[in-house]
Amino acid sequence: MSSGMLSNILSHPEKHLEEHINGCLRHFREEVSKLNLDEKLLKAIEILIVCHDIGKATSYFQGYIRGGERNQFTNHSLLSSVFAYYITKNLLNDTKLAVYNFVACKNHHSDLWNSKEEDVNFLMDELTIVSQSISPNPDPPVAVEYLKKQLDSIDFEEFHKFVSNLDVSEDVKSALMVSKGQVEEWIESIEGELMELKGTQIIEDELMKLKATQRIEDELMELKAKQRILQSQNGGAELTDIPNCVKIYGSIEDYFTFLLMFSSLVYSDKKDAILPIDFDFKLEYLEADEKIVEKYKETIKTNYNINAYREKAYNEVLNTNIQELLEDGKRFFSITLPTGMGKTLTGFAFALKLRDFLKKSGRGEYKIVYSLPFLSIIDQNFDVIERVLKENGIHTTSDNVVKHHHLSELKYRINGNSKDNYLDTEISKLFIETWETNIVITTFIQLFLSIITNSNSSSRRFIKLAKSIIILDEVQTIPYKYWDVIRGFFERYAEKFDVYIVFMTATQPKILPTFELVRDKDYYFTKLDRIEVSYDSEEMTIDEFLGKYGYEIQRYLEYGKKILFICNTIRSSKELYKSLSETFDNYSITYLSSYVIPKHRLERIREIRDREYDILVSTQVVEAGVDIDFDVVYRDFAPIDSIIQSSGRCNRNAKKDKGILKVVHLVYETSKDGEGEAILRLLKYARSHKSIFSSKKPKDRMWYASLIYDYLLLQCTER
Repeated sequence: MSSGMLSNILSHPEKHLEEHINGCLRHFREEVSKLNLDEKLLKAIEILIVCHDIGKATSYFQGYIRGGERNQFTNHSLLSSVFAYYITKNLLNDTKLAVYNFVACKNHHSDLWNSKEEDVNFLMDELTIVSQSISPNPDPPVAVEYLKKQLDSIDFEEFHKFVSNLDVSEDVKSALMVSKGQVEEWIESIEGELMELKGTQIIEDELMKLKATQRIEDELMELKAKQRILQSQNGGAELTDIPNCVKIYGSIEDYFTFLLMFSSLVYSDKKDAILPIDFDFKLEYLEADEKIVEKYKETIKTNYNINAYREKAYNEVLNTNIQELLEDGKRFFSITLPTGMGKTLTGFAFALKLRDFLKKSGRGEYKIVYSLPFLSIIDQNFDVIERVLKENGIHTTSDNVVKHHHLSELKYRINGNSKDNYLDTEISKLFIETWETNIVITTFIQLFLSIITNSNSSSRRFIKLAKSIIILDEVQTIPYKYWDVIRGFFERYAEKFDVYIVFMTATQPKILPTFELVRDKDYYFTKLDRIEVSYDSEEMTIDEFLGKYGYEIQRYLEYGKKILFICNTIRSSKELYKSLSETFDNYSITYLSSYVIPKHRLERIREIRDREYDILVSTQVVEAGVDIDFDVVYRDFAPIDSIIQSSGRCNRNAKKDKGILKVVHLVYETSKDGEGEAILRLLKYARSHKSIFSSKKPKDRMWYASLIYDYLLLQCTER
């Protein structure tokens, strides 16, 4: 900042506008220094940051920020957008970047795209939305008059003092040293200029990008909702087909450029607005490699036969020559191992080794993003990683490791365990939601919405995700209809923002071409002959199931075996739990599903691990990665990959005796549930497609499995 006096223009109470803008520039430069951006894009983003609050220079806003009333003329985004558009266009001679800056600036306090209509007037709506709030029939154009009235209230002597205090290059300062007359010309020209652009390829491309982003985010949010709905009795609602993003976007690279600009602005703006001027916290890089995992493993040795295979697989992955992989341009890796083989520690150790190698080879500092599908395994894996750090004397403060999902506790802790070391709620919320840490454990949804988003809050993470090593654990849970989207975005994002991704599962989907780190993965699937599988194709209601298998279950319990029942829906799991509780009331029984709140779910999983229950009734919530072990598993019919995942809860540690997995067909009587609209729709759909309903199958019965799984997958699995 210039050594001269500050202007009298405030951006926030007790903060001068130039202090805020320079603070935003500082935060942006700290983040962008790790990226290799071209000078033109870098300058465009700095122009955006400099211009985003220029509209606050009006006397209307200055009166409001000093305690006055808010009115229609205190809004600052539209006038700021005019500055951002013309400064970018005139200085960089780039209309596309000018349009990007107009849109980003106009929406920096809102989401990027809120309208679902197909005939939105795009940029023109940005100009008319304010005028419509002033007069329903603007004549002459009130948007222009509105902007001129704001312009008339600016003290340009103070404005030029503000510009002289900015920490930017001289050419940007010179471009900002405009007169009132110049800005008035911009205001008179902006509507016509944007009208001329509307219909050109530049604007149409941006319109389609923003609309497609909204649709993709809607579907991802619908997927999030479906994860809860799947196990409910009305789980038959279908997702709409996701669009072909590559065709809609035309250029995903352009989309990434725009979102980087928007993310840079909203992240730096929010951070400077929230942090006190004297706030001196700086995230320190965590110096750690795979040796911290190896030290932790020494403390958890057991006598299970499977340990030799776990150690062999671990060494196989960790002995990978990382230098050769990187020289070959590899960015996508996979770890494919049977359930119970210690993928959490193996994947985490590999990420640490890769991170350490990248740092030592001069490629910079990377964060680790460990992503999982369900809250239950997020808690479980967070506990494991915390124990690894603690065993090595590393503080498990929030600057080292953070857990982030929609129910995360908004407490960011630094420098020890004292309550005094918790940052205040607003700062904690910002730091947790923007992953201000070395290691973050989060959900697939939070990760995907950091890249494919129109949300203001989610987009703040876009710039923070650059230079990351992402672990996608239990990746088989991603529905196949999203594979094209993920492939298209991840391939380009990884290259553009220097990201590496590790896919981990026992049932590896072909989402992306990966380098398999387990060179002989078939060896482990062959050697781990842990269970005997049987399939009963007879369709049974729950009462019929207990009538047929009740005596067998009783005998297993008498022999001291622990039994797990996995149902497809909340409804069937509750009904089975009630029947088992009444029939086997002499045995301890518990229940687990997504309807159990996360805190209680984690407590029950710990109790189950300690073998406190004879019987567990659950849903698919235990399939992906939950570290529990049973002697006998009854699994309601499901696609083959779900059955394989269920088998991972059976004889997980490969004890002397084989585990028993029984796959059965549970059905409900549709005549009793005819009022369920979702069920009736799916029933009609399934029959029309000649799916699981054959001529021999009674039409008054329906598989619980068909409520939530694709009929083709079920048909293939049955065959």
